[in-house]
Amino acid sequence: MALAAFALGATYVVNPDGTGDFPTIQAAIVATTSGDEVLLANGTPTIRCCDVWGNTGGGGDTLAPEMIDGGSNIYLDPLFCEPPNDFYTLNADSPCAPEQNPDCGRVGARSVACGPSPVEITAWGRIKTRFRG
Repeated sequence: MALAAFALGATYVVNPDGTGDFPTIQAAIVATTSGDEVLLANGTPTIRCCDVWGNTGGGGDTLAPEMIDGGSNIYLDPLFCEPPNDFYTLNADSPCAPEQNPDCGRVGARSVACGPSPVEITAWGRIKTRFRG
């Protein structure tokens, strides 16, 4: 589950006794939202292996006090590929990518789809010779 400014709302029921639809929210990204990120009526969800970052309303970069920290949460920029173009897949260097987060694997709904290009260190003279006729 990846939540961001563009995400549609969803309702999950967590009852006061901890039972419900999703008593544990796991592997979700809650990033760059401008309102309340997660609204709680009743119940105490456990948040585990989630990334909470850059939110301007509600909790900012922290969990709400009524949430239980289930461990392995991160509070870093998820490094989406192209958020201005609504392309919310992960950069290879993202802390949410499975290779960067071995405790939890991939965090969020989207996989890695961009990243650094391979670079070969080459002398300038060698580059010029490639283009001479």
